[in-house]
Formats: sequence, C-alpha cells, structure tokens
Amino acid sequence: MSVKVGRNDPCPCGSGKKYKQCCGSPRAGQIAPAPAQATERDVLQLAMEHHHAGRLPLAETLYRQVLSKQPGNADALYLMGMLCRHRGELPDAAGFFAQALQHHPGHAGAAVALGNVQQSLGKIDAAEATFREALRIHPESFEAHANFGTVLQAQGRLDEAAASYRKALSLNDKVAELHGN
Repeated sequence: MSVKVGRNDPCPCGSGKKYKQCCGSPRAGQIAPAPAQATERDVLQLAMEHHHAGRLPLAETLYRQVLSKQPGNADALYLMGMLCRHRGELPDAAGFFAQALQHHPGHAGAAVALGNVQQSLGKIDAAEATFREALRIHPESFEAHANFGTVLQAQGRLDEAAASYRKALSLNDKVAELHGN
C-alpha cells in the first residue's frame, strides 16, 4: 500500500485541502469521489484510514469507487468483505472474500477471512475446505492453523484438531485460549 497520509498533507481525495480539514476530520461527512489524478492505491489507503477510524460509510464509498474502476481488485474486494464482516453482514462478507480469492487465488487473508465467516455461519464443512486452502497458500499462518483446529474440534476430530493447535502454538504461543483448546 502507499505511504500513510499525514494530517497536514494534501488530502488524497483531491479537494486541495489539508487531510485533517477534509477526509481526515472526525466530522467528515459524505465525500465526493476522488478525482482522476488519485490512484486506486491512494483511494484504498484513504478508505482503510476511514475504515480503521470507524467511518464505515466513507470507507465503503471509496472501496466501491475502486471496484467501479477495477472490479477484480482483490484488495478492495477483501477490504469490502472486512467492512461487511464488521457490520455483521456475514453473507455479503463471504461473497466479497470469495470474489477476492477468485481474482487472486493466493490471497491468504481472504481465504482465512472466508473460512472464519463460513464457520460463523455454521458452514463447518465449507470452512474446513477453505482453511485447508488457506494453509496451502500460507502454510505458516497462525490464524489458519488455530481456526482450522477449531473447525476440526467442532467436527469431533480431536486428534487432528490437537495437531493443528500444536502447529498454531509453535507459530505463536502467546494466545491463552489456544493452550486451553
């Protein structure tokens, strides 16, 4: 991603104002689409800043702006999925994560996020397959191993779950809940 926008830098939306007086303002309302000179990368960076600050409608507007120009932008699809997940819109989140994987099959974050959503929706078999894919993409993913273990445990496959938990602990032994599992 691009460099973080400072409070006194020009706003990437192209308004000509300082970021703190425009889209970086806690009172920032609806924002006009970014002008043509703003790159999709700049728009995604700004959208993520809005997302992290809890300004979800602004983030969504910008994610959709990127997707209108680049429908297969895996990062924008993934981030829209995260936004939907934060809102509790799990079926929509799953759709965005699946699209991100369709356009970028090696997107490990999208695979783990899709598995998590599938698990939350009670689609345990689908979650298992998705976590297997996430581990194929990124075999050293702590989160994929930990969540895969949870899915295997839910299926009653305790020995396999324990092996997955042990692998997760070998990658990060600081998660107390994992020790309990």
